[in-house]
Amino acid sequence: MKATDGTIIEGIGASQGIAQGNAVLLDRRRVTFHKQHIKTKQIATEKKRFMEAVNTSVSQLQQLRQQVAETFGGEHLEILDAHELMLQDELLISGTVNRIKEERINAEWALMQTLAEIKAFFNQLEDEYFRERQSDVEFIGDRIMRNLTGQQAHSLLELIANLEEPSILVAYSLSPAETIQLRDTHIQAICTADGTKTAHTAIVARSMELPAVVGLRGITDIVGSGDMLIVDGDNGRLCIRPSGRQKKFFARTHEKVSVVRNRLNQQRQLDAVTPDRFEVQLRGNVDLIEEIDGIVSRGASGIGLYRTEYLFLNRRELPTEEEQFVAYKQVLQLSNPHSATIRTLDIGGDKLEIPTAVGDQLNPFFGLRAIRYCLKEKTLFLTQLRALLRASVFGRLRILIPFVTDISEIWEVRELLETAGQQLRAEGYDFRDDIELGAMIEIPSAAMIADILARHVDFFSVGTNDLIQYILAISRDTTEIDYLYHPLHPAVLRVLRMVSDAAHREGICLSMCGEMAGDPLYTAVLLGLRFHELSMSARSIPVVREIIQRTRLKDARILVDSLFHHNTYQEVEKEVWNHMALHFPDLEPILKSSLNTE
Repeated sequence: MKATDGTIIEGIGASQGIAQGNAVLLDRRRVTFHKQHIKTKQIATEKKRFMEAVNTSVSQLQQLRQQVAETFGGEHLEILDAHELMLQDELLISGTVNRIKEERINAEWALMQTLAEIKAFFNQLEDEYFRERQSDVEFIGDRIMRNLTGQQAHSLLELIANLEEPSILVAYSLSPAETIQLRDTHIQAICTADGTKTAHTAIVARSMELPAVVGLRGITDIVGSGDMLIVDGDNGRLCIRPSGRQKKFFARTHEKVSVVRNRLNQQRQLDAVTPDRFEVQLRGNVDLIEEIDGIVSRGASGIGLYRTEYLFLNRRELPTEEEQFVAYKQVLQLSNPHSATIRTLDIGGDKLEIPTAVGDQLNPFFGLRAIRYCLKEKTLFLTQLRALLRASVFGRLRILIPFVTDISEIWEVRELLETAGQQLRAEGYDFRDDIELGAMIEIPSAAMIADILARHVDFFSVGTNDLIQYILAISRDTTEIDYLYHPLHPAVLRVLRMVSDAAHREGICLSMCGEMAGDPLYTAVLLGLRFHELSMSARSIPVVREIIQRTRLKDARILVDSLFHHNTYQEVEKEVWNHMALHFPDLEPILKSSLNTE
């Protein structure tokens, strides 16, 4: 049922900004087919039908690749290359053909069962980077299935390659890899039925400064292709076929926010120093090297988090040491004269075509990921450490270890760094000997032993995205329980204070790279907790800098102390909001948009 003209739907503002354009729907409806048992004499026919559908899919991707090369190129082509390789995957092809032969079922049914088996493995894993691979499997399987049944639909790349005017993408869900594909296209904003503010797709949208509203239940059923839409990422709203009056209203809302942001952007050369001289380094979170210019232009003091996972995605072969070296060298050079914090690999083997014996051990509860996986696959990890050391001569490198749970992991990393250094010296390579090593605090166990970890690392970087979901026992990817995600929950504040106290006792740097760091509503609280560094998306830097420049450390600490007298997150949030509204009335348009995305 289509929505009436002027309907406004409330969702979750995942990425700020207001955009207008015609709706483009990404059709994710399931392909329908009949399940049939076949006779022995029909096996050859069904196998032929399946292989013809696969070959047609390959041809379609090759044609799309040519079209995309003329329009976009770069990472879009890499994704298509990866998809074409997946169409030749032995598990997919042989698995389906064997089912046709052994179970004597039609090609559609056999393909469905093979896809279900492959997706089940990835679906059980807790890490969102693990689950990213599932969207690729779905894409390939859907294309083959549609060629089998004749039920055609456009892929995301086909949709965006054919656009000629500003458009709004509407979908049930989008993966981070799909979101990245929207860079430098006519897509002005995204709207999804699924998703949360802290899911990685939302994080990617913010890094791209692409307005986004998620959690719009039933949006794909009530928006029609070509409908005029206004997306209000600041306040989490979507207006369908707006009236002239509504267009003016959203234009005024956009203007209010833009006036404040433009003023703040003009002060990008100023340091984030409080009136009582406590300095906070504001750094940038980066997924792709292309984002660094935007971070630098907003006055960031270097890179606080470079996620190396994207070097490993959408490819069948591991990146070589040389490929990694070139990428890390670029990050360090672009970050100069400031430091760049590069996080070691935070994904598991599903991305890397690992042997089945390893994949069987990827338990979704215990999570063989990040540093656990790297210490198991030492050859892979040593290659990354060698590349990092070689790149260190081109800037100020800090290495961040994710998913730390025990001090022995830090010791083992230091031993591997020493091994990498010995190898490189023997081969005649230079590298710096003042590289800092940090632990990412994103698991409650790491927070509980922060006093121990602080004696063996050079800095902490608090990853609040995972830390909060583990403390509160929720998934940040699940729309249904997103209302339970509260950064100002008393339990979260107590853990943050514990980590802060441990860092200050040992005199090490205390940083935060989670999404909480870039939310201006929480800036005074983090200042009161005495964070030395905050790392965030580019758009957040100017407003966070402004709040720090106008807040005395003494007053921020008084605010934080008062928060620990409250019993509920509602009481804490109310006091924080009242404090910010009282001291920063001129920033109200931005603060309100922050509040409305909770």
